[in-house]
Amino acid sequence: MAGFNLSEEVIELLQNKFRDFQAAREKIHELLGDYVADVRRFKGNTLEQQEYLREKYAQLAPTLSHLVWNEEQEIYWGAPDIAIVMGRNQSSIARTLTKLEQEDGWCVRLLALRKDAKAANGLNIHVYHQDIFDLILDRYEDEYLLRFAKPRYGNKENAPDIKEVRCFWEYMKDSAEIFHENFIFAEAATGNVVPLMRWRDILSLIWKKIFTIRTGMFFSIFFAASFEIVRRWPEILPYILASSGLIFTVCIVLLHLRKGPSAHLAGLGAGTLLFLMLWGVGLSSSDGTIQILGGARIPLITPKRTVNLMPIFDDKTGQINFLITADDYNVKEFLYRVKPDTEYRSTGFMQQINTNINALFPKLEIENLQRTGTAEIEIKCIDAAGREQGPWLCSVNIDQEFFNLHKKTVLNMKEPWVFPQSFVYIDIDMNRFTTYAVEINKKLLAAPEKDVISAVIYGINTDYPETIMPMEDVESKVLHVQDDTSIKYISSCLIFKDGTSSDVRRSTL
Repeated sequence: MAGFNLSEEVIELLQNKFRDFQAAREKIHELLGDYVADVRRFKGNTLEQQEYLREKYAQLAPTLSHLVWNEEQEIYWGAPDIAIVMGRNQSSIARTLTKLEQEDGWCVRLLALRKDAKAANGLNIHVYHQDIFDLILDRYEDEYLLRFAKPRYGNKENAPDIKEVRCFWEYMKDSAEIFHENFIFAEAATGNVVPLMRWRDILSLIWKKIFTIRTGMFFSIFFAASFEIVRRWPEILPYILASSGLIFTVCIVLLHLRKGPSAHLAGLGAGTLLFLMLWGVGLSSSDGTIQILGGARIPLITPKRTVNLMPIFDDKTGQINFLITADDYNVKEFLYRVKPDTEYRSTGFMQQINTNINALFPKLEIENLQRTGTAEIEIKCIDAAGREQGPWLCSVNIDQEFFNLHKKTVLNMKEPWVFPQSFVYIDIDMNRFTTYAVEINKKLLAAPEKDVISAVIYGINTDYPETIMPMEDVESKVLHVQDDTSIKYISSCLIFKDGTSSDVRRSTL
């Protein structure tokens, strides 16, 4: 438990005064709506209006006119109306506003709420946003704390430490803000101990501060600046995200332990959370990039690409070339070398433009002059940001690829592997004789198709081939001849040298 270095008497006095200020705030906010409604309804000149309002609200104001509507119909308050609602005279409010304008810290908050306007008599005046009431009450609270800790009269040595007083005051304000009700200080008053903040209360406080104008503007600008830095040096992004997460964690822990100024810690935690959320939205894009001016897309982090080679057959040269395949083609250039070469060469460029990166598409085909053995090819690429990635090593067995290519050619043939034929002979006595033959598709007898086949299996008038004919024993296209029995249909399949087989095909006479 964290505690304050304050006596129980001092804590009780501060608690009582805090309740008075809280009641004043609530009372003022209750009167604002009624006051605006009365201004709208009143018919008469300015003096009559102010006299009516002062008489009506004097008894309603807490014991501690000139309204302006802007284009968005927001209400801005003049000093006379502020004085009436707060139960003060106009000169007292004017002095407070002057002090706020002249002091560091307070001046910035005041100017953010103030705008220039014209009074009914044509004079230039200042009017203020509705938040001016909370600002004035914050000032009254600060003046009270200063007088409490630094009294003008009496024994000043016994006065409490102003830092402890401010810390306890902030604790009470945070507690009242979290629970949205008058906080009960029984435990703090009796034991002089501050309870640890609950985690859900901390997150509720931080989440509420995310939607403030100051947090949104500052950290949105900070995000834009960090994005530009990451675009130039992507490798620092993990450090930016890690440091932001660390700051957010530290803020939560300090708020839980009630260490340090809670208002500033909650604001800082809200800002870093917003910053991380903006980066999360950016990094969740489908291709890991963010679009910039000109339509180009720049990667936020170096993508982990997958690059491979797909062998393709060149009909003109009869050689195996390679086609680059990748999971991301948003690159400026592909480079390759075939070992034992030492220099990388570009694949070249096409005429079409990749609109994602505003650059020509690189060519994807690599010419290969190797006819046998294993080709080892290294591939690199230049990404959209100009960074070199790779190399990726791809090994290709040329002999195996030729085998697979010719095997695929055989399997893609639409004709049957084996088919029946009949031949009719007429002798000198004009007798007719029919001879039946089993023939193999002549396309399978020429290289390179024959080189990939181990054997042919066929069956006569049966759905399941059973006669095996090794390819080295095939000397002609005729596999079998018979005279006595007709051949109605033949079933056949092929056995390849890699041990695989084709489908069974059936051919009729």
